[in-house]
Amino acid sequence: MNQRIAIGILGCATALAGCADGADKKSDQTARPAPAQAATPGTLQSAHEAYLDGDFVAVGERVRDVLLDTRSSDLVKQNAFELLDKAYEAQKGSLPSRFVLPPGFEGVKYGVVRGMSGQTPFFRIFVYGHTRDITHLKAVSLRRLPDEVLLDSTPVTGKDSLKLKHEKVGYDTFVVERSFESLPADGVFSLRFDLDDGTSPEGWFISHAQSSSATPELRTPAPSTSTADVHPVVSWVPFRSPEFQPFEFRTLSVWVSRDGGDGVAWDIWMQNYGELGAVKVGDQPPAAKTSLVPGDYWLNVTCGEGRKFGPIAMTRESRTVAPFHVVP
Repeated sequence: MNQRIAIGILGCATALAGCADGADKKSDQTARPAPAQAATPGTLQSAHEAYLDGDFVAVGERVRDVLLDTRSSDLVKQNAFELLDKAYEAQKGSLPSRFVLPPGFEGVKYGVVRGMSGQTPFFRIFVYGHTRDITHLKAVSLRRLPDEVLLDSTPVTGKDSLKLKHEKVGYDTFVVERSFESLPADGVFSLRFDLDDGTSPEGWFISHAQSSSATPELRTPAPSTSTADVHPVVSWVPFRSPEFQPFEFRTLSVWVSRDGGDGVAWDIWMQNYGELGAVKVGDQPPAAKTSLVPGDYWLNVTCGEGRKFGPIAMTRESRTVAPFHVVP
């Protein structure tokens, strides 16, 4: 965004502060709003000024302050989110923050899933990441500030389990997830890791427009159909969610699992995959080559879109699942 546009937004923030001509007239106390009214717009103005100064850490911190201030109006919050998107655009989808992951941790992601199975929608959120030694990680918790607990794997008191996978050489992969009736609202989120040394590193990030309003439309195989092809072609209408922004990264995940079985029969993962709309199961580089055996399967196509806030990747995941059958 050029400086002329930024200055225009800054002028909007100043107007929200109640200044008739955009200037802070210290000598004219009657022209200034009461402190309780001015506090939030003043913070918003500071966020815009930080943007013009190129201080993107401060942009995030001031937007956080606006969102957590109970006096913030919907108009002020909307302007803060718009500024945050402009900052992401300027930084190519990745904003810095002061949060540092605990030693040995990497690839931490917060995901929001809108899914469709037949005519039934479903919603999930998850926290995913890698750590060198999972024995040091005792619990993971996620809150929407100030006090909405979304995920908590704390032993005894938590509602969620800490699942372990092995998806990266030299690391343990952890996942904490939960299904919801509806997806969490935008806001400031806090992520905490409880470690075996008694410390609990905690960081925050801002989730905005992370819930998709659409899911991929499958072309083949049609739900519940049968095929004798041990390498069936999975195809879908090339997909971007209505919420997608050009500065966001994109990912594609297609996997097939055996009905009633454990694990994945075949899967492929790609980043920035363009307009790809089809893969051949078991015969699609760079995924491992294999052949499906006769049986009942579930197909999962997930199109992800995301951005990064400090060390936390945030993904908006649009998912469609469908059953199909491989026959002799």
